[in-house]
Amino acid sequence: MSESTVRQYFVLSGGMSSDFFINLEGALGILEVDFSLDIRFSETRPLGHGQTSHFYASDDGRIHLTVTEDENLMFRYIMLEGDETEVRRSGTLIADKLPVRFLREWQEMARVEMKQDPTLLVKLAIASSEASDAYSLEILRAGLGDGSRKVRLMAVEAASLTQWPALASDLAKAYESDTDDDVRRLAGQALQLLLTANPQGGH
Repeated sequence: MSESTVRQYFVLSGGMSSDFFINLEGALGILEVDFSLDIRFSETRPLGHGQTSHFYASDDGRIHLTVTEDENLMFRYIMLEGDETEVRRSGTLIADKLPVRFLREWQEMARVEMKQDPTLLVKLAIASSEASDAYSLEILRAGLGDGSRKVRLMAVEAASLTQWPALASDLAKAYESDTDDDVRRLAGQALQLLLTANPQGGH
């Protein structure tokens, strides 16, 4: 990703609602009329593990939009990437027209409800849009140390998605000392990915 290119993520509420793509096309139609930004569908690609991505792009290549569906965790998220001005403008409209929850909402929901719905940790990680912050780190660390195996598994998956160097020591601790075999195994894999993505910053 070049310095002039930005990436932004939007995690949607409402599960896998059947009218989502109709609403998305409506939002893209407004972008075309109001901002002369013609974003069209290009392809659908299965990613494995219950995930499918639908790819869209503007005709001039200024912006790319990807909708990813997770059938295991039953939610969707949108990734916008491209020219900063176009991403910000498109993102504002998408957040207005689609059931987007912002980072602060996912943080509060994950903090309060992670035991009832551990998938909130994954949604929080995606909504963070690759930028770590102290509050999100605090919540993910709480998840990694939770007494529930399901919460710890989702916290490991969330940490793996972020690849934040600040979580390296927490993943190492889970890998070395968690009481559950699956948590230890996945924590080791997540730590390896993190260190590969951050060869200098992960130590």
